[in-house]
Amino acid sequence: MDNIVTDQQNGNQILKLRGVLSISEAGEIRDALIKEISENEHPEIDLGEVEEIDAGILQLLCSAIKSAESEGKELYWSNISEACIEAAQSAAMFKDKWF
Repeated sequence: MDNIVTDQQNGNQILKLRGVLSISEAGEIRDALIKEISENEHPEIDLGEVEEIDAGILQLLCSAIKSAESEGKELYWSNISEACIEAAQSAAMFKDKWF
């Protein structure tokens, strides 16, 4: 899928999500998140190239934070795009600690 890529920075793998993310990609995104969390001591998701994201994917990302915490890790979101922030505001998720 073109919306999910991995990159290496400073010896750490970073999961990059980009483009339009809808519930139809949820399974692939979930699998990529599980892999990112399980394979990295410091899991990170780069959201800088997300153009559009629906509430279901936002919920999946929030769930990934809880999954990382259950493994004793902190999932870091970097470069949060304006589209992500606007979608979180629309979904009334902005008050959560993640945004």
